[in-house]
Amino acid sequence: METTKKIYLIRKSLGWSQEAFDTSIGLCQRQYGRIENGENKLTMPKFEEICKIWGISQSEFYGMDVGPLSDIIRERQKR
Repeated sequence: METTKKIYLIRKSLGWSQEAFDTSIGLCQRQYGRIENGENKLTMPKFEEICKIWGISQSEFYGMDVGPLSDIIRERQKR
C-alpha cells in the first residue's frame, strides 16, 4: 500500500480531521491535502514527524496493517 494512502487510512481510523493533523506536523491544510491526494510528495522529515507524533517506528508503520497499527497508536497515546 502506498505510504500516503496508509497515513490517510490511519488518520481516519483515529478520528483525526485533516485540519487537526496537518497543523500537528506543521503544514497548512492545503499542503497536507495535496500530499494525501498525491499531488505533492511526502518528504522523509515529514514522514518521520508523523511517526513520532503517533509514537511508532518506521518499521512498525511499514510492517503492520492499518487496523492493528491504529490500535497500537491509540494505546500509546493513552499513556
